[in-house]
This record gives sequence, structure tokens and C-alpha cells, in this order.
Amino acid sequence: MEHMRETSPMPVTQLDLTGNRVLTPEDRSALAASIDELRELSPEIMQRKIPEAVFQNAFIYEQVKNAVPAGSSIILIGGYEDPIGPALSARGYSVEITDPNVDGRDALAVWLDARTTETRYDAIVCCSVIEHVPNDGLFVRLLYQLLKPGGSAFLTTDFSEGWTEGLPAPDLRLYTVASLNALISHLPEDSIVDQPSWLALPEYFDFDGVRYCFASITFFRPQNSPDLEIASEELFEALSQGASEMGRTIATYRREIDGLYKTVAIQQTIIEDQQARLERVTNDVKKKRFW
Repeated sequence: MEHMRETSPMPVTQLDLTGNRVLTPEDRSALAASIDELRELSPEIMQRKIPEAVFQNAFIYEQVKNAVPAGSSIILIGGYEDPIGPALSARGYSVEITDPNVDGRDALAVWLDARTTETRYDAIVCCSVIEHVPNDGLFVRLLYQLLKPGGSAFLTTDFSEGWTEGLPAPDLRLYTVASLNALISHLPEDSIVDQPSWLALPEYFDFDGVRYCFASITFFRPQNSPDLEIASEELFEALSQGASEMGRTIATYRREIDGLYKTVAIQQTIIEDQQARLERVTNDVKKKRFW
């Protein structure tokens, strides 16, 4: 009788939810079950996500589930097409999704509304957004002020230690160890949840010919902490940039609409010509019948 060969169980990769570090391919493997859960709870959005990149969404999703009680208020800033929002909502969190493509609001608009309504959040989720923001230092201070005391912010961003200004990037920038440290210097020292351990790693993700990694940024708002100072000049500049961007968007839409009107006018002319031709042919047929 043959003896069955004993096989060792496959090693299980431990899930490391430590923030303020560069995510790794090992994290992608460890988050496989979480990615499957996002597919189950947010199937339509997940069908449109890049498979090699979605583990950063799963990382934040697990961070929130681990650190934030169900029922808490969570806002996703830049949350358009992010599976985290619907998934957390399905798990019983009170989720608000905001994005210029959803409700026309960016972080500054959310902050201005919150000042009027005195709204604060238990957690903020911001997945792969900050690299698109011109004034990222102002951005993290706005997020900080949107948190309730004790609330946490969970971010990811694009990272490549070898990137410098002027090199290709899919967004405004790729972050480096130095620029991430400069970014969190805008926050109180006691607000950084995990000791930053961003390190140069081999890039594992390719988009538009640019290779990079994903990095985590995590911070919280301590109890009894005051609002951070934001100069009026910074707000005015950010509002001006937002107005300029909106103006460019409106101009683009107008050009598209003008193009559509021209296309419709051309099609209408073609249809009218075809109708006139059909009418002539019909009349000719009728005349021939009477001959």
C-alpha cells in the first residue's frame, strides 16, 4: 500500500495594516480575500478597476474595518469609482461619497460646507487622489480639520523614490521619501499613527509607461486638538485654481456641445436631402404608373 506523501501547508502571508509605508507585492497577495470581498460588495466598480492596482483599495478597506467601528461616519474624498465606499456602506458604515464627478466638490468645497454645517467625520478615505492635488500641504490640513477628535484619515498615493520634477508621471507628481516627509510636516507630530517607514522599493506597477509603487499615508486627529492654521492667501489661491479648472471644464464641455450641434446639423441636412430624393423617386414612380 502506497503511503500518501505528506505535504506542507502553503505559507499564509500575514496581513500587515501598518500605515505610512510603501505597499509591496506581498501585500497584494495577503489582500486577496479582501479584494474578493470588494468584488462581492461592489461588483460593477470592481469590473472597471485595474486588477494590479486595486489592492491599495483593499488595503484601506481593511484598515478602516480594523480601526473604525461599524456605524461610524466616513467620507470618501475623490471617491468616484472607488469600490471602498459601496463596500463599507454594505457593512453598516454611514458613507458619504464626494468627488467632482459625483457632486462637483473637491476637498476644499467639502471643507467649506463642513464649516457652515459644523460637520465632522469619524474617518476619511482618500485612495490615490493626493497626487492629483496642486497644493497637497493644504489638502492634508483640510482633511485633518474635517476629522472629529479621535478620527482617522486613510490615504494611498503613487510612489517612486527615483522620481524628480520633470520626469514623466501619470499625475502631477510621484511621491518620494523626502516629499512624503515634507507632506506630513504640515500635520501635528502627534497625529501620525504609525512611525513612517517609507523605503525605496523596486517599482511593480506600470501605467502609461511609468513604473511606480503605492504608498500609505495614515494620520488621526488627537482629542482636544485645535484646528490647523490655514492662511487666507492659500484658500484664495486654491479657490482660484478650482475656478480656473472649472472654467476649463466648462469650456471643454462647450466645445463638445458645439461639436455635437454641428454633427446634428450635418446629419439633419443629410436626412433632409435623403427625404427630398425619396420624394422625387416616389413621384417618378407614381407618374410611371399612370403612363
